[in-house]
Amino acid sequence: MQEDDSGQEKTEEPTQKRLDKAEEDGHTLRSQEFTIAFLLLGCLIVLLNLGANFVSSLLNVYRFNLDLARPAETGQMQDHVRYSLDLIAGDLLLFLICSIVLALLSNLLLGGLKFNPGAAGFKFDRLNPLNGLKRIFSSHSLYELAKSILKTVLILGVTVAVFWFYMDELFLLGLLPMDLAVYESGELLGVGVLLISLTLVLIAALDLPVKIREYKQKLMMTRQEVRDEFKESEGRPEVRRRIRERQREIALNKMMKAIESADVVVTNPEHFAIALSYSPGSSGAPKVLGKGADFIALQIRKRAEELEIPIFESPALARALYFTTRVDDEIPEGLYHAVAEVIAYVFNLASLVRLGRVPQRPRPTVPDDLLFDQDGNRLKEGS
Repeated sequence: MQEDDSGQEKTEEPTQKRLDKAEEDGHTLRSQEFTIAFLLLGCLIVLLNLGANFVSSLLNVYRFNLDLARPAETGQMQDHVRYSLDLIAGDLLLFLICSIVLALLSNLLLGGLKFNPGAAGFKFDRLNPLNGLKRIFSSHSLYELAKSILKTVLILGVTVAVFWFYMDELFLLGLLPMDLAVYESGELLGVGVLLISLTLVLIAALDLPVKIREYKQKLMMTRQEVRDEFKESEGRPEVRRRIRERQREIALNKMMKAIESADVVVTNPEHFAIALSYSPGSSGAPKVLGKGADFIALQIRKRAEELEIPIFESPALARALYFTTRVDDEIPEGLYHAVAEVIAYVFNLASLVRLGRVPQRPRPTVPDDLLFDQDGNRLKEGS
């Protein structure tokens, strides 16, 4: 198990902040073998697409430069070199541009294009011989050594196999006309580069999972680092504010959903609103499904109107319910009688209207010890 400098085991997955910090510092996933294999295969494909034009340009350069009858004066030699470059400059420039694009694309695919100026800076710890010995004899160095040996053996083996298989064709190149010899040598070179590229692809396929694992292990955190980061994030005022806002939003949405089951909403009528529900025949007291003041009270009233839930105005009862209960609580015993009057009125309201009778609106009385003003201060006598 990997450990940090303090000896603690890095057992925790990296947090998003750790990942973002690593990306900002330029510490991204990289595999040299993947980049080389991708670049070599891409360049080979570009050369194959250039095809006859590139070979034709090479032939023209060969013919022009192997003409020994040309004078060798200084001015004419400069014109000679300039003309030789003009013959092949277009194809070489296109090949160079494609190579640069392929190099950028290989990095973009694997870890993104990131530049870390700090990595190019001078670090004194690199001069420490002990640190150098640790790097030389580390597991990473041993892995890189084994990979280099494997790559050398495979590439050397492929090269020897190509020479052995095409030995006769290579000897016959000197006997062929120049045009045909150039085309034949280009074909042999293409086969050799393709086989070497496929060898590098195999090495990259073996190397990439190891690099991914090393990258993840490097970003792993100890439990103490996770706790410290959490404390640091929690200590920031903007983070605490966002958390509180999100918590209020979730609580409000949950409360608005619960109000759908309310039987009545008691209001102040403007400052407070309390949604109550009661199941007839149950042993429990009426329950507070939601409550709010000012803006939230307005939202509760609007939601009640949308759902056609009866709204009962009683300032004293609304203030008493608001200041003595919490959401999901049952109402206090001192308000049983007052709330029972309201619920009985609401339950009988629809049937009385159907019978053509005008229901008498109750005037619930709140006990003196449960009377409050708008600010939540207790009143000594009724209002």
